[in-house]
Amino acid sequence: MWRKSIYPRIKRLLPAATILEIAPGFGRCTAYLKNHCERLVIVDLSPKCIEACKRRFANESNISYYVNDGKSLDMIADRSIDFVFSFDSLVHAQADVMEAYVKQLAVKLKPSGQGFIHHSNLGSYRGACFLSRYFRKLGAAGRTLGNKGLLIIDQISRLAKLPLCQCLVEIQKPPTAKCENRYAIHLVFPGHLKSWRP
Repeated sequence: MWRKSIYPRIKRLLPAATILEIAPGFGRCTAYLKNHCERLVIVDLSPKCIEACKRRFANESNISYYVNDGKSLDMIADRSIDFVFSFDSLVHAQADVMEAYVKQLAVKLKPSGQGFIHHSNLGSYRGACFLSRYFRKLGAAGRTLGNKGLLIIDQISRLAKLPLCQCLVEIQKPPTAKCENRYAIHLVFPGHLKSWRP
C-alpha cells in the first residue's frame, strides 16, 4: 500500500522536518513516515492505538504520542507542522470532526506547510462534496478551503481500488496570510484528468 499507492503521491513533499499524523491506528503508515522527518507527532482518539504505537516504536526517539478527544489538536504548537498526514481513518469521521480538524490545521501548519488526507467523499453523491463547507465549494471551485486559510492543491476521487465514497486530498497553507487565488484543482477520474484554473 505505502510503496505503490501512497508514497508515489507524497514523495515530492518529503522529507519534512515535522510531520503530524492524525489517527495512525497501530502505526501502519507511521512505520514509514518516521523515516522521512526529524520529528513525528501522532495523535489518536484511541488510547489503545497510542499504546500500541508506543510499544511498536519504543526504540524511536523522534516520535511524540498524544491521545485526543477526536477533534482537538491543542497539544500541537501553532505554525509548527510542515506536513500533515492521515490515511484510512478520517474516512469514518463525521462532518463536525473534519471541520474541527481543518480549522486547526490552518493554524498548526507552517506557512507553505502541506498535507495529504484520505477522507470521505460521500456527500458528493448528495450533490455536494462532503467537505465542501471546509475544503471547497464545487460551484465556485474553491477559492480557499472554506475560508479556513488552506488551499486544495490536488484532489483524487474515483481512483482504481478506491471506493467511490472516498477521496485523497493534498492541501497547503499559503506562504502568506493573504492567499492569492492562483492555484489549480485537479479531479482525477478513470481514464482522464480534469483541471480547473481560476
